[in-house]
Amino acid sequence: MSSLEMYLMYFSDVLPLTLIVGIAYGIVKYRKDKDTPISRKIFSVLFVCYITALIQLTLFLDIVRDFSYLLNNHMDSGNINGYFHFSGAYNFNINFWQNINGEKIGNIILFLPFGILYPLRNEKVSFKRTLLVGFLLTAAIEVLQPFLDRSFDLNDIILNVLGILVSAAVFFGIKKLRENYG
Repeated sequence: MSSLEMYLMYFSDVLPLTLIVGIAYGIVKYRKDKDTPISRKIFSVLFVCYITALIQLTLFLDIVRDFSYLLNNHMDSGNINGYFHFSGAYNFNINFWQNINGEKIGNIILFLPFGILYPLRNEKVSFKRTLLVGFLLTAAIEVLQPFLDRSFDLNDIILNVLGILVSAAVFFGIKKLRENYG
């Protein structure tokens, strides 16, 4: 199975819960907040959908895949390992440039939406704040992963932040051009 096929399969696994959370959030947001423009509400819903999918993909993918298997096949996946095991796996060696592969590119791509959706949901957010919040999010995910039988990898943090940096630079660059030449 190619990396692209694998990522598409993961996307289909996380989509149902992502849509449920996004729709529920949208309904609550629409009912409670009458002052915010509809476009801002839509970006807020998209951001919540993105974060929901991101958390599923980076922290709870095994659970999501087993649940998806159960829904699609009406039987248990046979996963007997459990989900919450401390792996104790940490990689502090910065060496992502030595072997650029689909997984490393995926780490960049996975965080590209953050640099656009985060500032779109709140127009007062700055470039620096977007980078800081994005860094804190990716660091929190990596710190939690060893507790979910995955591993902490400093390379992932760097690549995730690179994705945020690229998309935020493009977003804020376009925003600045629109303000100056709008």
